[in-house]
Amino acid sequence: MTGLLLASGALAQPVAVEPQRFSGAFRGIEAGAGPAFAGGETGVGVGVAGRVSTVLHLADVALAFDAIDVPEADLTAHRLGVGLQLHPLFFFLLTGDSLGATLASLHLRVGFAPTLSSAGDDWDVGATWDWGVGLDVPLAGLGAGASWWLGAQYLRTRALDDGPLEDGIAQHVLLRIGYRLHGL
Repeated sequence: MTGLLLASGALAQPVAVEPQRFSGAFRGIEAGAGPAFAGGETGVGVGVAGRVSTVLHLADVALAFDAIDVPEADLTAHRLGVGLQLHPLFFFLLTGDSLGATLASLHLRVGFAPTLSSAGDDWDVGATWDWGVGLDVPLAGLGAGASWWLGAQYLRTRALDDGPLEDGIAQHVLLRIGYRLHGL
């Protein structure tokens, strides 16, 4: 009888669970703000996005709303679009640490968005495309099922048609904070 009790006690021992490794796959939300530039003048840009990434952080897709306001250039633009972000340094994710995740998060972006913009009182509906670069830094919790990230992104936006954008170009830098659920 004692042997059975000892054997059942051995089976009841807690099993050590190793933390989940961050695979690069995530779904998350982020918000940011920063300076915007158009026509040689400075204003403000804001944005929110939902992002989904593949395993190993090869690429992610963002559905985003952003707005820029540059009063001195008499420009306001609102965009709702989609962006593809490619991560050329994805292999650093294999290190399994925060530095590797930061390097793997470096991305090149290209996106498209229907745009509502104004120059003064004249509002125009058009389309824009953008390209840029970004980097995200995990704050903590890569071994958990979710984590907070800080990021920065530079975007250069060009109008696809004639519109209020002077020379068809605007730029903005967003400093972002995001929350990601790991896995798909």
